[in-house]
Amino acid sequence: MADTAPPSLPQGLGWTICVKINGATAELAGGTQSHWSLDLEAVLVDDGAATPASAEQLIRVDQKELEAIHPTLFTTDLLHALTGGGKGESHTPVVVVVRLLFPQHSGTPARSDVFEYRLQGAELIHSARSFLQPLTPVTASTTVTPATAHTITTSALLLPLLTTAMGALIATTSPTLPLSLPTLLTTLTTTLTTRLSLPYLLPPSPSGKDNATTGKKRILWIQGRANPQASLQFYRAAHALGLLLIVADEAGHWMQPTHNNPYAHYREAFVELDIAGDAGLADRIVDLVKGYPLPIDGVVCISDVRLAAVARACEVLGLPTEGRGPEGLGFPLIVKPCTGWNSDCVVKVWDVEGLRAAVERASARHQDSAARNTGVVVEPYVDGPEVDANFVVLDGEVLFCDVTDDFPCAGDLVEGSLAANFMETLMDVPSALPADEQSMMREALRQSIARCGFASGVFHCEARVRGSRAYYAAREDNGILDLHVGGEVNNTPSCYLHEVNARPPGYINCVAALLAYGVDYYAIRLLLALGPSEHDRIKALAQPFLGGEPQYTLGIAVLPPTREGIMGSEDAVLGFLEANPDLREHVVFHQTVKQRGEVVQGPDSSELWCVGYIIVASRAGRKECLELAQRVRERFTYKLMEDEEEK
Repeated sequence: MADTAPPSLPQGLGWTICVKINGATAELAGGTQSHWSLDLEAVLVDDGAATPASAEQLIRVDQKELEAIHPTLFTTDLLHALTGGGKGESHTPVVVVVRLLFPQHSGTPARSDVFEYRLQGAELIHSARSFLQPLTPVTASTTVTPATAHTITTSALLLPLLTTAMGALIATTSPTLPLSLPTLLTTLTTTLTTRLSLPYLLPPSPSGKDNATTGKKRILWIQGRANPQASLQFYRAAHALGLLLIVADEAGHWMQPTHNNPYAHYREAFVELDIAGDAGLADRIVDLVKGYPLPIDGVVCISDVRLAAVARACEVLGLPTEGRGPEGLGFPLIVKPCTGWNSDCVVKVWDVEGLRAAVERASARHQDSAARNTGVVVEPYVDGPEVDANFVVLDGEVLFCDVTDDFPCAGDLVEGSLAANFMETLMDVPSALPADEQSMMREALRQSIARCGFASGVFHCEARVRGSRAYYAAREDNGILDLHVGGEVNNTPSCYLHEVNARPPGYINCVAALLAYGVDYYAIRLLLALGPSEHDRIKALAQPFLGGEPQYTLGIAVLPPTREGIMGSEDAVLGFLEANPDLREHVVFHQTVKQRGEVVQGPDSSELWCVGYIIVASRAGRKECLELAQRVRERFTYKLMEDEEEK
C-alpha cells in the first residue's frame, strides 16, 4: 500500500476531524491469537455550523497531532474514507470506524505487516495498517486496558492511547451498503476472528533472547528475478520478517545500486555474480559466502535450474538445506525436455513418426543454453483433471496445502498437432474436485515428496486424477467449460504425478495463495533457509484463514500470444484494464510479462511465454468467476510495433 499525499478537507467553512468512543471493546473470539480492540467512530464536523446536541460526546482531534503519531492511517487513509475518496457525494460513506488493536499478551511479531496482508481484500475494510516493527517485541500494557479506554473524553487522553496500539484499520459503509453501526462492528469482529486466527505474536525464546537483541539474520538470494512486478511479494516478506537480504545477480540487474533506486531498502546489498546454471555455480556461491565480510545464515533460490547448485553450496558451507534420497510404447505419449518451465516444448504425440519429431525438437530446445541439457522425458499421457498442489511441509508434517484446478489446454483438447501445446489457460482457486479425491491427492503427493527424500520445504506439485468422477464439459447455465462431478467410475481414483518442484509455485500462484488464504509461500521459504530456529514462525505463518476456506473464488486468466512480433503496447495488461473498467473492478492482481520492445512469440512457437496474467475474484462463486475470466480472455488484445509502422 503506497503512501500518498494526504487529501484536503472539504473546501469552504472550517472542518474538524472528531471521534467518538463507541462504548464497547471487542476481544478476538476463537482461533489462537488474543487481542483487544477499541472502536472510534470518525466524523467531519463543520466548524461553521450550529453545534449539534450530540457534539458533547465527540472528541475533537487535531489533524497535525494525528499525523505526528501515525501519519498514513490517521491522515491519508482517514481523510480518504471520510471524504469518499474524492468520488463525489454519492460515494460518501455512511459510517466510518477506526478500530485500534492492542496486545492481550506480550510477544514478538512473526512478521510486522500481519494486519495488512491478512486483511487484504476483506469486505468493508477501507485500509489496514500495522504499527509493528520487524522482530521488535510488544508489551501488553497494564495501564491501557478496555476499562481505562472507555474513560477517555479528551484529545489529551486519546492521543497517548494511539501510541500504544499495534495496528489499526478503517471500516466504512456506504449508501450502496448501508449497514447500521452495530452490524458493521459485528461484521468487523467476525472478519478479524477469521483472518487473525494465527499466532502472530510469538512468545520469547526459552533463552530469553530474540532476534532483535542477538542481531538480524542474513540471507543470500540467488537470482533477484527479472523485474519488481514478478518479485515484490518476496522482498516485502523478507523485510517484514526482519531478514537482511543480499541479492546476487548479473551486472545491470534492477536491484543493483543506482541513484534513487526505489527498491534499495528491501536489500542490504547487491553482489554481482555469474548465476548461469552450470556446473560451477555451486563453487561460485561458496566463494561468495566465504568472501563476504559479514556472516550469511542461509541461501535461497526459487529457480529450477539453480536449485541443485544452491543445495550443494549449502552442504559445503554447513548451512540449512534439504538433502535428497537416493514393454512396447502405448500412445498417446507426452514428450518434454528434461530442463524446462511453463510447459515449454511439451507435446502430445500419437505415433512413432510424431515421437521422433518431438524428441528431436525437445532435445534441441536447451542444447545451446547456459544450463545445457539435451535429455528428453517420454511418459504416458494420462487423461483426467489436472491440478496444481502446493505444500508447506515441516519435519514431514503438512502444515498447509492448497489445490488449484488447472483447466484443459490445447494439448488436452486437440489431437495430432504439434501446435497443440500445454500452455496453461485458466487456473481456479479453490478446486472443484470431490472432497475425497482432493484428500487422496494430498496424501499421495505428500508421500511422493517424502519418497524424494524431503522432510521440510515449500513444494509445487503438478498431477492428474486418473479415474476421477470429475470431468470437463460446458456448463448448462452459461456454456463455459468447467469441472463437473459425475457418477461412479469403474476404477478407484488415483494420483498420477507429473512433477515435484522443491520450490514455491510461480509468482502469480504465490500471489493467489496470499490473497485467497492469507499464506505467503515466499515468507515461509525464507524462514526455512534458516533452519530449526525459525520453526515457530513457520508454523504460525502457515496457518490460513480460520476454517481454511478462501475469502473468494479466484480465476487466474493466462493471456496467451495471438500474434508474433515486437510488443508495441506500453503495458498491454494495464492498458486493457484501463479500457475495461467493468472488468477492472473485479481484478485483484495483474502482471505484465511482455514489455514494450520485447519479442512476442507466436501461438505456434515452441517457446511458451504468455503476454501476462490477470486474477479475477468473485464472492458470488465459481460461475461468476469463470464468466469474468472468459470476458478477460475474449477481450484482451495488444499492439505490435508493426501495427504502428503500418499507420
